[in-house]
Amino acid sequence: MNTPPPWPLLLYALFIVWASLFSEHGWQNFPADPFRFLFESLPRWITRTDLATNLLVYLPLGYLLRRRVGLHTHPWLSVCVAVCAAAGLSLALETLQQALPARNASALDITINTLGALSGAIISLHHQRWRRALRVLNHWRERVFHPSLATHLGLGLLALWLLAQFSLRPLPGIGWLTLHLRPIDTQPSSLSDLNLNWFLAQSLEMICLGAFLATLLRPGRYVGALTLCFIFAFLAKLLTATILLKWAAVGGLMSLETLAAFFCAFWFLLLPWVSRYRRPIAITGLVTIVLWRLLEGGPLLWPKHSLLNLVGLAATLAAWWPVLGLAVLGIQSKAAGGGGKPSPAN
Repeated sequence: MNTPPPWPLLLYALFIVWASLFSEHGWQNFPADPFRFLFESLPRWITRTDLATNLLVYLPLGYLLRRRVGLHTHPWLSVCVAVCAAAGLSLALETLQQALPARNASALDITINTLGALSGAIISLHHQRWRRALRVLNHWRERVFHPSLATHLGLGLLALWLLAQFSLRPLPGIGWLTLHLRPIDTQPSSLSDLNLNWFLAQSLEMICLGAFLATLLRPGRYVGALTLCFIFAFLAKLLTATILLKWAAVGGLMSLETLAAFFCAFWFLLLPWVSRYRRPIAITGLVTIVLWRLLEGGPLLWPKHSLLNLVGLAATLAAWWPVLGLAVLGIQSKAAGGGGKPSPAN
């Protein structure tokens, strides 16, 4: 078995160091007792966003560390070495963060970071199985999607859409739409209680997502791929809400407006003329999202969130997604030799 190259691990470790020590407010005096924070009580404010961010950021580090040190040692010994190395890095960075005015060093962060590295290291024990699963997935992709540059870019953009769901808002509403949390079992007392903006934003997002996906498909794959798309999209929204929100609030995303939006968007995309003109419809929907944001007066591409926070990164990706989607569709149209040429129905 070949030793994996060191540069992915080095680059990712450097990214963690930069993200942990980045500050817009300079540095301050280092405390006299640099390890006192390890024995202090838990922070008063603990958010699910911070916990999820720390856990997910250190998971790839544990995976890469275990892969690097684990080829010539006992698997579980390599897990221990990888976790200890990640914990040592976390301890060093948390200690240095005491010199940053805008950062708070916490033993809880070290614990969560270590758990993330442990999860990644354990997952890496099944590296060969993951590779086989990826090969099976790649064969499925070749059967379902067109073999083109635009398709590769489009599939990558769909993966970024999954990450953008951590913003907990539909794409048109990034930066201005109020989070809608009335559970499905709480019926509106009147039409005025319905959040029409949420319904329209959710419907437009799913129409754009489904039409965009459809432009990447081979003939004969439309209905099946669309059905899977909507199922996975619903599960993605539910999963991100479960990670970031309290249990009592998770059901709020499954409101009447959300379910109605999914149903209406799916019904619309099944219309025969929609399947024929999927590319113009995707372009029209994405342009509508961009114009909607402009009319609302909110930030178009750079929401006021930190990229070092999971929700902030997701909000920025969601803001860029329509623009990048239009770019992919432009590449696709140029390669096809006709921007508005309808796709065959399937």
